[in-house]
Amino acid sequence: MTDKQMVILAQKAGFKAAVIPTKDVVVNYDFRAFCEENRCGKYGANYSCPPDCGTPQQVHHNLLSKDTALVLQMICDIDGYDDVQAVQNARSGLNHAVLKVFDSLVQDGYSAIPLGYNGCPLCNPCKRTLNQPCSFPDRKISCLSAYCVDVAQLAKRCSMEFTWSDKKLYLFGMIIFDKKPEDADKGQIHVYTGVGKGKTTAALGLAVRAAGADKKVYIGQFIKDMEYHEVKVLRSVGVTVELYGSGDGCFINREPGRNDVQAAEDAVQRAKQAAACGEYDVVILDEINIAHTLKLISTQQMLDIMDSKADKTELVFTGRYCPQEVLDKADLVTEMKEIRHYYNTKGLLSRDGIER
Repeated sequence: MTDKQMVILAQKAGFKAAVIPTKDVVVNYDFRAFCEENRCGKYGANYSCPPDCGTPQQVHHNLLSKDTALVLQMICDIDGYDDVQAVQNARSGLNHAVLKVFDSLVQDGYSAIPLGYNGCPLCNPCKRTLNQPCSFPDRKISCLSAYCVDVAQLAKRCSMEFTWSDKKLYLFGMIIFDKKPEDADKGQIHVYTGVGKGKTTAALGLAVRAAGADKKVYIGQFIKDMEYHEVKVLRSVGVTVELYGSGDGCFINREPGRNDVQAAEDAVQRAKQAAACGEYDVVILDEINIAHTLKLISTQQMLDIMDSKADKTELVFTGRYCPQEVLDKADLVTEMKEIRHYYNTKGLLSRDGIER
């Protein structure tokens, strides 16, 4: 997610927002004294507040443990500070809006810490008063004063208005997080190769994991004409599985023929479309390497599929004897090495539910 996208996300939650480095957030350890006055009644009674949240030095370390801050400002209309309920509602609304943005960032894969106003509101009373563990340790929201943040300097750094008014309430929150690497949101290219057992199995495990995360998964199986037992369960969890087939059936004891070549050409087009369309989060092309070994498809066709994939699509090639040019282009290469196999040591054949 770009800085601009984060600002738009915050705006949809009712904030004016800015993204700055956490090193630019000014803290003043003397501000801890305001918490110790306990005007909010949460000092020592809320896990998000002092002393439970840590010393000024410790929370400053927490702040700097993340590299980026999403600064959030909410301006609320009030009839005056005498309208205590309106002020309390505005402050509570700030915290819940901060958590809404925080939850979106976490769902997108960010490791983040939310900061708001007046301590965490998630449990009433806080489990701290009952000597019980925090119910939401990953979502509890400390206030900016607990982190000794100088809000006036924060507003100045972000070109935001910060003043006292009888008619407007200026509230601030902040979410600190680590920016993702530049390629974090891009799909990567995997190759599972080698002569050992487990290449397709690894890819199928990835498919199940992705489906469990509500991702759309496509599996195209080169060479295979028979539906193995995994196909039924994969389809039952929403995975799209297509058998490209071989043309004239099993390749054991025969050389590929014209129909096989045509079937492979059709398979390449279907595979390329699946990888490029952007509809799928994960595209697995099972035994594509074997199709290459049998000279049914070219190295260039494999590279073209890799080049054409949608940015966010995770692409997986499986099969032994992967060409070097493909290995060089992949982001992840795993080689399955055979140490021992019961096919060879015991003369066993493939078994339902194990190899097929």
